[in-house]
Amino acid sequence: MSATPRREAVVDGEPGAFEAEHVQRVYDAIAPHFSHTRGAIWPKVRDFLDSHANGSIVADVGCGNGKYLGISKDPLLLSSHVSRVAGIGGDVFACDGLRIAARDNVYDGAISIAVVHHMSTRGRRIAALRELLRVVRPGARIMVYVWSFEPMRDRRGVTFQDVFVPWNLQKRFWSNDTTRHAGELERGKSGELVYERYYHLFENGELDALFEEAGGCVVRESYFDHANWVVVAEKLSS
Repeated sequence: MSATPRREAVVDGEPGAFEAEHVQRVYDAIAPHFSHTRGAIWPKVRDFLDSHANGSIVADVGCGNGKYLGISKDPLLLSSHVSRVAGIGGDVFACDGLRIAARDNVYDGAISIAVVHHMSTRGRRIAALRELLRVVRPGARIMVYVWSFEPMRDRRGVTFQDVFVPWNLQKRFWSNDTTRHAGELERGKSGELVYERYYHLFENGELDALFEEAGGCVVRESYFDHANWVVVAEKLSS
């Protein structure tokens, strides 16, 4: 399970600027260390990708270290990410998940794994889902994973959904950039630099409700996996 949130996050100011500071800047700093810990392929994500016909083009929006690139030649997976990407082995492009650099109805499917929970307002989460739906063709499916609130509440006593989650950056992964900002950060027990990432923890049914509000789709699957809530939705014909 992921690290325990240490404190409630109060989203103040302009949401995009808040996310740039508490999501993008953090992942830029921890990218090599984060990538080092993210190698496992989740079976249900693999099954979703493998369910697409040969020749399909599937988008991975918010691809992290690109671990799903190259696991199968069919479908072809095109990935995008807003922050620095470490250890990637395929073709990617940088973009904002709220403004994906792609035409309408161009992809045969899409995945967005552990991304939407970094959007700091309900409106921006809905906008992210609408953007995923925009770029896939009618009849295509999208898969979205978000961190779940219930395990944090039941096992760790977390009582709020908007949280800062610490990442202890080990010294072997420090760069010149992180060293310059070291004085601004707390230190862990072994001298690590402690960064805090923003998350919105989702309750059961919350992601389904956002898809309903986004419109233009029908939820085909909704389940719990790897401490995440998961929805697979199909885009309807307009």
